[in-house]
Amino acid sequence: MERYKVDLVLSGHSHLYERSKLMRGHTEHSSTFDANRHVVNTSSGRYDGSPNSCAYIKNPATEGVIYAVVGSSGQNNGFNGIPHPAMPFKNATVGGSAYIDVEDNRLEFNWLGSDQIVHDQFTIYKNVNKTTELKARHGEVVKLAPSWKGSYFWPDGSRKHTKELMLLSDTTIIVRDSLGCLEDRFQIDVFPRPKITTETLKTVCSGEPLTVPFSVTNTDAAKWTYTVQLSNAMGSFEQPIALGSGSGTSLTVNIPANLLAGEGYKIRVVANAQGFDYTPSAAFSVRQKATATLKGDATIDAGKTANITLTFTGSAPWTYRLSDNTGGTTSANPLSLTVNPLKTTLYAFSALTNACGDGSATGNARVVVVPRIETTLPTAVTVCNGAVLDVPFVQVGQFETAVNYVAQLSNKDGDFSTPTLIGSGSPTAVTVTIQLSASHGTGYRMRFVGEFNYSA
Repeated sequence: MERYKVDLVLSGHSHLYERSKLMRGHTEHSSTFDANRHVVNTSSGRYDGSPNSCAYIKNPATEGVIYAVVGSSGQNNGFNGIPHPAMPFKNATVGGSAYIDVEDNRLEFNWLGSDQIVHDQFTIYKNVNKTTELKARHGEVVKLAPSWKGSYFWPDGSRKHTKELMLLSDTTIIVRDSLGCLEDRFQIDVFPRPKITTETLKTVCSGEPLTVPFSVTNTDAAKWTYTVQLSNAMGSFEQPIALGSGSGTSLTVNIPANLLAGEGYKIRVVANAQGFDYTPSAAFSVRQKATATLKGDATIDAGKTANITLTFTGSAPWTYRLSDNTGGTTSANPLSLTVNPLKTTLYAFSALTNACGDGSATGNARVVVVPRIETTLPTAVTVCNGAVLDVPFVQVGQFETAVNYVAQLSNKDGDFSTPTLIGSGSPTAVTVTIQLSASHGTGYRMRFVGEFNYSA
């Protein structure tokens, strides 16, 4: 019997009911029976929730047979002698019959007495308590069913016979019966694992929109939504910054305007589901847009120089152009420029750029130039009162507006506190007339001034 994997042996002749547990290897006299050696499963097999009553399991590696003497259905001899040691279940007082229900891999045995009471029962399950290994693609819906018919308890509390679930990562699902006697294990590997690869980016500017292309493999990309994450400046995603979400395989997001410049930033795209492997972009640079201020108001004599200061923020180098059409590219900050204007000049930015394109600039510097007018007469010259002469002069620097040049004569001590007007005209030379009333003296001086502007 055992050699051919028999599950249940029924016999009669004795007019009573007896039944063993699942046993094997006992072929001698009853006195040789040893439960420790011969009983395969100590359960009663009743499978009714009573103590030690789980169903008998017969799998290919499990040996054992249940023996039942069912001989009292026609007559009960009433003999209740010493029971066979291998037959712990016995009834010699009530006649009865066995009825057996077999469905798929389940056998239910009931011994029903003539008093309409089931005095003994057991259940056998074959090929249960399985471990099933499966492979599925990411996002695939698989349908699981336990290896028995009866009661079920899934991890999510479901009590249905089958379970459908979408696979997002390697998963182990265990289903049990309601009495905790049966257990199937499903080990499901998601293979190949889905992968999101973020493509390499060029230089990125803070505060600017950025299109992030990426590829999704080994899953249906259209099933998921995605979020673009930004690392810190060292490429770590320990605390990533979420830049935006959407669907498709290219997302446009905005880089924070206050993001510091750096060389080691990375971007990755993550899915709204588990089980993905991620390959972030290579490290790329983040640059800040250029801003600048200009200052350096000054007043200088014609021919002198002044310094104006340009202060930058954002990522160097900066390329600038000023309103006087001077400019350059620099990484110096602040940058001091020496200017030598011929006339009063207002300096301001006309253009400012860096790697992020056009920047913004504020401020200006007004450099006021005081022109200087010099006569070209000899240092010592003698003139007579009433004399008329052409006096040449040169001007260093320029007035902001057109002026009329006026010749003035000091008193005989060289003091111009109350000068005397002796002529006027246009640049380069003025015809002057020494007044007849001028007193004799050796300390006279002459000067030229521009009317309605600064004097020299």
